[in-house]
Amino acid sequence: MKTIRLRFTGTACAACCAKIEDEIRKLNGVGDVSISVMTGLVKIKLDPEKKESILKESKAIFDRIEPSAQFQI
Repeated sequence: MKTIRLRFTGTACAACCAKIEDEIRKLNGVGDVSISVMTGLVKIKLDPEKKESILKESKAIFDRIEPSAQFQI
């Protein structure tokens, strides 16, 4: 497992970020995820071989739940 750090910008509420964490955590190849509303930082512990698909699915989850924020890959 490898931990990657990504940023998001824009408005995001803590409750929405918790929902996003829960959905990303369920993705195949994800070990853990944490999102900080205060810093705009997303940390995902993942299987490096599945990185591209995890990032694509994570962005789709982020866009669906919190469309006012921009998840930066």
